Amino acid sequence: MRCSNIFFLLVTLTFFSTSLNAQRWRLGLQAGLNLATQVTDDPSRPQDGRFQWNTLPGWNAGLTGIYYPKAGNRLQLQGRLLYNQKGFREPAQFGFGQGLENLTLNNRFEYLSADALLRLGLGKGGEKAVQPLLFGGAGLGYLFRVDMESRREPFPPSHLSEYTGFNRWPVGLLLGLGLQSGRMAVGFETRHDVSYLVNSPTFRARNWVWALHLGMALVEVE
Repeated sequence: MRCSNIFFLLVTLTFFSTSLNAQRWRLGLQAGLNLATQVTDDPSRPQDGRFQWNTLPGWNAGLTGIYYPKAGNRLQLQGRLLYNQKGFREPAQFGFGQGLENLTLNNRFEYLSADALLRLGLGKGGEKAVQPLLFGGAGLGYLFRVDMESRREPFPPSHLSEYTGFNRWPVGLLLGLGLQSGRMAVGFETRHDVSYLVNSPTFRARNWVWALHLGMALVEVE
């Protein structure tokens, strides 16, 4: 089964289950910082292993909705619609002799993503107490903008020419830990795309992101 089919099946089951006996929704906002990289390899030369680019800072922001099946239930379902910055940094040098200059080139890939998550509360206190969280799930992204400074180098490395024919609908898996108190939550997660951004006979690349984010519930619906 294709990755995109697995994602849509997860989303369908999530929202179908919430419609059976809905108790409470919290709708709010999320914003945070990303630390992104890409992992590449040459499938024609598996003996060369994998290469990981330098990390690129970015940010994420968007809307969240959390479904609570019933009071006191530690299991919760969450949906997110986010703007996400991914990509990598490339160290480069320009000039000759004493005029040599070291630069860092930012290569940014901008996405809109839809995530379906399962959250597990690990604490035993009341709702306003600080509660540890464990969460995980899957997400589908849409690549809508690419800004690669490395392409503007006078003599770009040959392997950067492989960055073409992008898969604009990658599917990723994510896992994270967080803390929640009342309507506020903070989380730290890692997200790894299971589908490739670039997939050719001699070059493959996919995104890997670490993220720290703050969420705030604005509206509660019962």
